[in-house]
Amino acid sequence: MQPPTSIKRVAIVYHFFAHYREAVLKELLGAREFETTLVGDVADPDGSIPAWIPSAPGLFVIARCRKFVGRILWQSGLLGVALGNYECIIFLGNAQWPATWIAAVLARLSGKRVLFWTHGWTHQDHGIVRYVRNAFYRIAHGLLLYGERARNIGIANGFRRDRLYVIYNSLDYAEQKRIRSAISHERLLEIRSRYLTSAKGASLVVCTARITAACRFDLLIEALALLKNQGREIAAVLVGDGPSRATLERQASIAGVTLHFFGACYKEELLAELLMAADVCVSPGKVGLTAMHSLAYGTPVITHDNPEHQGPEFEAVVPKVSGDFFRQGDAADLARAINDCTSHPWRAEVSQQKCIDIIESKYNPEFQAAMIASAIFGRQDSASNVRGGPCAV
Repeated sequence: MQPPTSIKRVAIVYHFFAHYREAVLKELLGAREFETTLVGDVADPDGSIPAWIPSAPGLFVIARCRKFVGRILWQSGLLGVALGNYECIIFLGNAQWPATWIAAVLARLSGKRVLFWTHGWTHQDHGIVRYVRNAFYRIAHGLLLYGERARNIGIANGFRRDRLYVIYNSLDYAEQKRIRSAISHERLLEIRSRYLTSAKGASLVVCTARITAACRFDLLIEALALLKNQGREIAAVLVGDGPSRATLERQASIAGVTLHFFGACYKEELLAELLMAADVCVSPGKVGLTAMHSLAYGTPVITHDNPEHQGPEFEAVVPKVSGDFFRQGDAADLARAINDCTSHPWRAEVSQQKCIDIIESKYNPEFQAAMIASAIFGRQDSASNVRGGPCAV
């Protein structure tokens, strides 16, 4: 089925719209080529992430969510959306939500173009999981994927390349750019001096994440201890909070390393200062939007090298350009990567501008919205201009 050329009304269906999606959603709501309606609940069903809802009337339709066993979720009102006055519907592509299966099939049967906005494949599935995921994805005319690896796995699973659209991911880069330009060099030196109380020439590492066992900050402490034994003075600031904090505090104290616990922080100006003041951002577990966040402020990223246990955003980390990889679970190799990224001669090549260039090339709301617009019309290009000037949202 060829995508229609007369698409004018598009619905985007999520369980809720997270605050960090605001910038790309505003781009889509301001599109010239089509009108966009957002469909979702007014709050995170898990209660942990702030939601964003457009303020202008008529742009948002409430579809309540109810969680059942495990990750199974039912979203009411989707059958009406599937039969509604839209030519294209973009669903959040989660195969564990039965209402999405039903609504997507109904939308296709009623002649609408159906797209799934999804991480897609992070690794090759096996057995029943592979069968169910692939069957679910085949309902859609196309998949909006976060990275090249997902597309390559999809092709290996028999999906046509022209049904797989890589849209990447983004934060509010315009706001980050504004904040970045307002922070002075003197302010960054002040922050560094606050945390670097040891010998001259010490380096500063920053980590931003909820503090859980999955983040593997225990590896960071081991790496810092190894570097200390080698005569390298490395201080680290961990921005976040969570159930593993007390354990890590004890581990850092026993190891005798300099690890500052900043606590949870949601103020972008403070996060920007910390990221820009650091020599490198380290994410020992998988990396996600943290990579976009750090690179937007010109700070390289270190994370592990196993793509099957990574978020799709790890593709933005290019060794000796925007950061480095270490062997997953290997504290000694993490120490090597930190040492290289803070003192090695090639560190001069991992410049602030090269990190920023990666964000400006494709990990930004304008580019992401343009790729989504291409998928809506079935185009495999990135030249679509969806900007419609300021939009009242």
